[in-house]
Amino acid sequence: MPISKIRPIRSYVLRQGRLTKHQAQGIKLLSSLYTIPFGGNILNWDTIFNGEGKRIIEIGFGMGHTTAEIAETVSDSNFIAIDVHSPGVGNLLNKIEEKNLKNLKIIQHDAVEVLEEMTLDESLDAIHIFFPDP
Repeated sequence: MPISKIRPIRSYVLRQGRLTKHQAQGIKLLSSLYTIPFGGNILNWDTIFNGEGKRIIEIGFGMGHTTAEIAETVSDSNFIAIDVHSPGVGNLLNKIEEKNLKNLKIIQHDAVEVLEEMTLDESLDAIHIFFPDP
């Protein structure tokens, strides 16, 4: 009997909307400043943010409006926002730049894999999941 491959769990449904010129420009010009590439490295919060503060991951930030407001309001905490939606990533990158947010970075990848491969147990103070999709 053949062994069937088990499909991995996905924390998202990829629905690529239309990327505006402003969002595309944000991705092109700001990704190197405000994104963390997905990879096998464990997140080193102290290096990423140069200091202390609560460590909060936000999963599924949509267009990033609320994420940017929270990061601006709670400036003594550090945030890593995870989403796969390119228009939202571009939009949030522009907001980070506009608001000069030093406590917010983005990982554009599947949150399940980020948590499994890049996050140590008990390394976070909170996880935000406000409006999950699906």
